[in-house]
Amino acid sequence: MRLVELKEKYEITTRAADHGAYDGANNLPEPHATHYSATELNIRNLAQSDLDELGREQKTRVDTEHAGIMQGVPAIPFVVKRSPGEFQVNAEAIVQQAADELINIYKAKLEKEKDYRLFKVFHGLRREAAPARSLFEAWAYIALMLALDGCLNAFFFKDIGALGLADGFLIAAVMAACNIALGFMIGWGPLRYFAHRYTLHLLWAIPVFVIIIISIGLFNWGVAHFRDLVQVNRDGNLRDVWSTLRDNPFGMLSFPSYLMGLVGIGIAIYSAARAYTMFDSYPWYGWHYKRMKTAEMEFLAKAAPIKAAVQKESETFLGAATKDYETFNNAAHRLLTDYGKIVSRIDDYEASAQTIEDACNTVIRIYQTQNEQVRGTPPPGYFGNRSCCGAERT
Repeated sequence: MRLVELKEKYEITTRAADHGAYDGANNLPEPHATHYSATELNIRNLAQSDLDELGREQKTRVDTEHAGIMQGVPAIPFVVKRSPGEFQVNAEAIVQQAADELINIYKAKLEKEKDYRLFKVFHGLRREAAPARSLFEAWAYIALMLALDGCLNAFFFKDIGALGLADGFLIAAVMAACNIALGFMIGWGPLRYFAHRYTLHLLWAIPVFVIIIISIGLFNWGVAHFRDLVQVNRDGNLRDVWSTLRDNPFGMLSFPSYLMGLVGIGIAIYSAARAYTMFDSYPWYGWHYKRMKTAEMEFLAKAAPIKAAVQKESETFLGAATKDYETFNNAAHRLLTDYGKIVSRIDDYEASAQTIEDACNTVIRIYQTQNEQVRGTPPPGYFGNRSCCGAERT
């Protein structure tokens, strides 16, 4: 199926552009409408009819091919000294078990893909999810920044304690952990909700963002002042730091104190940037994407060993039989090839169904575009906000 041909078919059959302009001139659908117009329903029905027809055709072919496979299993010749029933029972069990498992796993895969597409359309996302390729790698970079910040802070604090670098490392570890944690909270939390579909999230995201930003600045600048304070007076406390921070926030006594505060803020920013993209920048989008990819990998992992399992069984049996067993071995390979065609046909059906869905969506968008161009009132809220074609696949 070609997308262009299906689009032309739906567009010409339903006269989507003309009906869109005509309905728009009459301000239909009404601005408060929540259901599709008659033309949009006609487009969906055409797509659903094609999906139903495609599903019936594919099901008939798959059933026919599967029946042929199952008929061929007992017909495999056994000219060996051992009983042919031994391998025949094992081979049939492997094929039948694999068929049941693959069907269930493939249904689960389709379900995860549907959830992912629904989330994408419902939230108006026009891109694919882009989480980090490896969470281990992402965490490793954050750990590297933690170690780097800790080492720098240890160097800055090495002169303020009786134990030198030992004291410095203790304080540095706490500072680095706080900077990483605060930065991660920004990137993973409020920052990702700024572009969320539901703007009500801004009611909590903006205040939390501002609070954490201020906390990062006060924390790092306060630690810088603390370094200056303990160099002058080792008996200084947090109350003295707060007084200095309030009365003279930029009155640092040394360049390393300035540098330490800036490095801490930079590490927090880096942590926020990593957290922002680690699970995808849109909340829960990466989670649905990971579920879909996990289901896909599980399906591939279950499909791959089928041929290996039958092959291993055939090799075990051939080791105890004679050269006459080659006839059965070749037949078993043909059976696996036919079964692989069934799996390929299922994939072809998915691609064709997606093409029908894309054509349906394109034509409905044509109708909605023409409608919006001539109408005198605002278009309905559902225009462009969700998937145009929700045709159910068989």
